[in-house]
Amino acid sequence: MTYRVLVVCTANVCRSPMAAALLAHHAFNLGVDIEVRSAGTQSHNLRVDPAAVAVMNEHGLDIAQHAPRKMDRAIIDTEGADLVVGMTREHLRTIATTSPGVFQRAFTAKEMVRSLGVMGVDRQGTLVDLLTDLGQGRTARNLMGDNPADDVADPYGQSVAVHRVCASGLDDLMRAIAAALASVAA
Repeated sequence: MTYRVLVVCTANVCRSPMAAALLAHHAFNLGVDIEVRSAGTQSHNLRVDPAAVAVMNEHGLDIAQHAPRKMDRAIIDTEGADLVVGMTREHLRTIATTSPGVFQRAFTAKEMVRSLGVMGVDRQGTLVDLLTDLGQGRTARNLMGDNPADDVADPYGQSVAVHRVCASGLDDLMRAIAAALASVAA
């Protein structure tokens, strides 16, 4: 079975394309059958951030041809998303209100990895079982407001050095998510 993952940020020009490329790369290296897409919660008619392209090139990944797109219900429901990963709590709230029922399989990247650290990734079961376990005791109320513990800072319009810091953090997060996906049966 192919896992379908949607990664979401604001304009889909730096964080989510970088995270999607990194997740696809790590999942491939672990033998996970995965389809990773990305989208933004807002439409800004921008092109992919050149600093993000440069930093991903340093990782051996090419996002230069990425075409930013706005997230909508069809992207989540029609194209399908087994897992939705937002960069911030604000993105997660937009995801949850865009597609009723998606909250149970939508997390911020940091929230998911933090929960995986508590649970561990050596487990039996399916992706649905994993997401159910990750969501135990979790409510939308817990995710109100912004929180650096859950939010990946936006590097848009900043230096390549700032993008490197963001990409390094995303690399760690996406490596952990890929490992979790590799640990469960399809």
